[in-house]
Amino acid sequence: MKVRAKVTILFSFLLTAAIANTYFIFALDQQGEEKRRRVAHTHEVILESERLLGHLVDAETGQRGYLLTANAAYLAPYHRALSAISTKQNRLSFLTAKDPQQQALLRQIDRSIALQLQELKATIELNAAGEQTIAMKVMSLNQGKYFMDDIRRQMRRFASHEREQLALHQGEFNQYRVEIKTLIYAEFVFFICLALFTFFFLRNSLFSRLSVLLNSVEKIKDGKVVSQAELQSNDEISLLMDAFVDLSYRVNQRERVLEFKAHHDELTGLKNRLALREDLETALEQLKQDKLALLFIDVNGLKSLNDSKGHDYGDALLCETACRLQASVRDTDVVYRIGGDEFIVLLKHIKAVSDVDRVLSKMHRSFIKPMTYNGAIVPLSASVGIAIAPDDAATAEALITFSDSAMYHAKLSGNAGFRYHRPS
Repeated sequence: MKVRAKVTILFSFLLTAAIANTYFIFALDQQGEEKRRRVAHTHEVILESERLLGHLVDAETGQRGYLLTANAAYLAPYHRALSAISTKQNRLSFLTAKDPQQQALLRQIDRSIALQLQELKATIELNAAGEQTIAMKVMSLNQGKYFMDDIRRQMRRFASHEREQLALHQGEFNQYRVEIKTLIYAEFVFFICLALFTFFFLRNSLFSRLSVLLNSVEKIKDGKVVSQAELQSNDEISLLMDAFVDLSYRVNQRERVLEFKAHHDELTGLKNRLALREDLETALEQLKQDKLALLFIDVNGLKSLNDSKGHDYGDALLCETACRLQASVRDTDVVYRIGGDEFIVLLKHIKAVSDVDRVLSKMHRSFIKPMTYNGAIVPLSASVGIAIAPDDAATAEALITFSDSAMYHAKLSGNAGFRYHRPS
């Protein structure tokens, strides 16, 4: 077989391998994106269920405040919660449309919520009609507590199922990462073998050409003229091999991109709720003499800005908030965006509350200057709730819950400010 035919066969083989490898990478990329979407979807279901329960608590808080004080101002959170509850119910129903088990449980939850809201509405209407005594008597029967306990029990079942799904999807995603790494190793071995094969092929089949080239070099050194027919280049092989190496590098880069997307917020680039859980649990395990603080931050005015100016302004506000938060914390601290208008800052190596106060003070100063976007001046403010470990809690979930509750009380006390967790 002529040398030209052998080279043609070699090039055909390399080209086929490149096409197959590209297709395989594309297929793996699509598979990884689907797994990432499943993880994000399950996270959204859990987050929406937590928000639904939070709105129910807001509605109950507004009802009790109104019954105890007869002050209609307490009905504001009640009415806001009613609208939000309906929205969250519809959203959860949409998100779990393909899960018959969760759909059945949601219907039970919806019935319990309807009973709870009916009881709240009845007592409010009695109080509004001047029948405060009857309203208080109805409330003292604790039917609302029974309904809420039943809702919490059902929501725990609902969330438990979703967490099982999350663990499953996360396991699949982690397995996918292992497979990607294994593929990279396999490709590395494959390309090493291919390079050796090419080397031996060139040595055995093109050795005479190399001899001609070496002889030509000697002729040039001696000042002799070399005929162009004696010199032939085989650079195409090296270019093709470079393309293969580049493809392997892209596989590794895509795996890193998928890893980044699974643990970071797409809009701000900050770490997300999944990364927060992992980092917080690790930080709690490593606690010794120092403490850590969790700052739950809610950006004020985001919804009204979206409604009045558009979501471009809201996105710009979130990005600006993320930048100012990062500029306000220490090198050892981490800022997360966990969804919507909510951020969390993890402060490590806290020796005293004054360490937290210094960060809060710097954060407050950074929010004084308003943001300018498209010629419009947009003020920045936030409500902050703080929980400290191990003083307030020793688990990640409890710290998040306590800091969230403290933020809620800070928001109730004013449009912006901060509040430390206070045991009830």
